[in-house]
Amino acid sequence: MAFSLPMIADRDVDMVTAIVSSIHAVLRNKLTMLVWAALILFLTLVGFATAYIGLVVIMPWLAYSTWHAYTETLDVDGWPKLEGDCLERR
Repeated sequence: MAFSLPMIADRDVDMVTAIVSSIHAVLRNKLTMLVWAALILFLTLVGFATAYIGLVVIMPWLAYSTWHAYTETLDVDGWPKLEGDCLERR
């Protein structure tokens, strides 16, 4: 489920397609995803250890990193862009 949410937010796909695509991407990149999961766990624990203050910085950074991981890992050019996307208006 690593790339499902960014894919749903970016493309006009259903939940099942996003989940299956995410599972395939994770299975193709097992070692990288294991390191990514360990990094997320570590950074979340750091955020908890700092009385949740660290999460103010960590969570947006993780969201940004996940978006870039999604765009670099999955080739989604075949699926239509989500209508009303704020990036299309620029």
